Amino acid sequence: MERAAQWIIPRIAWGYLTLVARTSKILWKDKEARDRLVKEHGNIIFAFWHGRQVFLPRAYRGWDAYVLVSKSKDGELIARVVEMSGMKTVRGSSSRGGLEALRGLKEKLEEGRSVGITPDGPRGPQREVHEGALYLARETGKPILPVAVSCTRKLIFRAWDDYWLPLPFNRIVVAHGTPVRVAKSDSLEEKSKELKRGLDRLTDGADRMADAMKQSAGEKLFYLLYNFSLFAFFPLILLGLYFKHPRTFTEHFWDGLGERLGRYQPLEPAEGDTVWIHAASLGECRAALPFVTALRKEIPSVRIVFSSTTINGVLEARRLGLGERVVYSPLDLPWSVAAAFKAFRPRIVLLLESEIWPNWLKAAKDFGAVAGILNGRISARSARRYGFFRWMCGPWMRKIDFVCAREAADAERFERAGIPQERISVSGNLKFDLAPLDLNGSGASMAGIQKGGPVWTAGSVREGEVSLVLDAFLEARKTVKDLRLVLAPRHLDGLNDIETRARTEKLTASRRSSGGGGPWDILIWDTFGDLLQAYRDSDLSFVGGSLVPLGGQNPIEPAGFEKPVIFGPHMENFSDPARVLLEGGGALQVQDAPGLARALVRILPDAGLKKEMGRKAKASVDAFRGRATRAALEVVLKRLGGDA
Repeated sequence: MERAAQWIIPRIAWGYLTLVARTSKILWKDKEARDRLVKEHGNIIFAFWHGRQVFLPRAYRGWDAYVLVSKSKDGELIARVVEMSGMKTVRGSSSRGGLEALRGLKEKLEEGRSVGITPDGPRGPQREVHEGALYLARETGKPILPVAVSCTRKLIFRAWDDYWLPLPFNRIVVAHGTPVRVAKSDSLEEKSKELKRGLDRLTDGADRMADAMKQSAGEKLFYLLYNFSLFAFFPLILLGLYFKHPRTFTEHFWDGLGERLGRYQPLEPAEGDTVWIHAASLGECRAALPFVTALRKEIPSVRIVFSSTTINGVLEARRLGLGERVVYSPLDLPWSVAAAFKAFRPRIVLLLESEIWPNWLKAAKDFGAVAGILNGRISARSARRYGFFRWMCGPWMRKIDFVCAREAADAERFERAGIPQERISVSGNLKFDLAPLDLNGSGASMAGIQKGGPVWTAGSVREGEVSLVLDAFLEARKTVKDLRLVLAPRHLDGLNDIETRARTEKLTASRRSSGGGGPWDILIWDTFGDLLQAYRDSDLSFVGGSLVPLGGQNPIEPAGFEKPVIFGPHMENFSDPARVLLEGGGALQVQDAPGLARALVRILPDAGLKKEMGRKAKASVDAFRGRATRAALEVVLKRLGGDA
């Protein structure tokens, strides 16, 4: 009867583990690093806590490895299950044949086979390292690789080791940690503490990853509704964008369509962690430059994948060298983002500002990546919306592991949106850290702005704002007779209307794309990626999106060129930079088009005032430069430094 049990029970157990494996989603963490370690050393020592090892024979099926199993009756059954996986066993424990077993494992290591051992087995104490694994590492020179297993559904048998039995239809994490190397001269006591810290950190991290993979009823409902809405309305959204901004849509969306749908070339295996940084458009790409530079200086081996939504963002990221791979970001469709994560396998994904996409966050957790937000901002309206649907949005918002918010108001809004307070810090605005870019030359002629009368630039002017800017220009021109305007609309679909208005007012308008040659009263800045040149070569700059309730645009860029800055009442998206510039005396805030005209008339004819405001604007920006990068880098390095 006992012989029959020893034949039947292992087969039932192996069948059960096969059922679990085939019905579960298995997430491998740092599998590539494990393979590189094995390739480097030929064979290694795997270490894992007792009680978490039951799924490992199925996970490592087919490996040429030997596992230490006790000589007890239970050990005999376990040994048979292990051997059904294709691995072999060495029998022994601290009480029965321990020294003989260690000699056997040492022989297998010297033969070129890997071995597996539970440093706290077979009788504990729980999570206390015995010296067997350390002895093997010291005598053979082979590294010890910590391994941890966690899952979302399990039975826990309360014994000294709290034995975990994973259930079918599960989500299972198999994580690998930082290798522990033991030299002949090393203290085994100190190395024992190092191995314990590594295994504890890795196991706790695997548990957090498994917890992040759980889906509540509210989260399942949210993703069901969200993805159904995407599938149902995606064609309508595309048509709406086309009819609203036909030129922008035609020129920009179709470029890189394959990547947007998830067709990415997989990264080649390499040393070092992969960090995926995503920025929506050109401005955010530039804001990432100081952080990317600091990260590479701190971790030379880091490999950066950089993505952007717009063609100008991608081109600027490539020009600035922001990533070893620069790509168009995937659309937030389940298969697109899953394909991207599969191709890049990032250790961490960093989303700039307000790029909070549900399927991105879900894929990050499914692939074991840390998800964080840099330069985080969120509008009061969005925070209220997330807060109202917190029961449904909260679970996926909590997939965000950390937020480096630009200012305290943003931090409060992220918390209202459902992100735990302990994950949020205020790091400051990365755009303060961006020094004026090298524009490859100087002089007004480069920007197409001939020297002559005073010139002001209205940058990133939004819909409904162009007419207000033109009204202010015409009013100010009554006093400043030779005043000229560089008008840079955010979207290029209304250029004909601008030219018609200019002709009606008997003004000469020219497009920069046509060379801007000859005299002009209005230079329409219809090229992308070079607005900084206009800011640099103008006498004063107005920041768009602020006379209409759209949150404003970045006032730091013109201020960095030592130019006075004007903006309207709606600067919610850049409230901190606006406050700093106003308090420093480098900017004026106006309420409407007549107020803008009065500000132009006040500043432009007064050379002393213009120079003093420009100096104060630059000084205000310089005072904050570097702070946000240092704060954000500290948070990210902590995440990259730990296992799992």
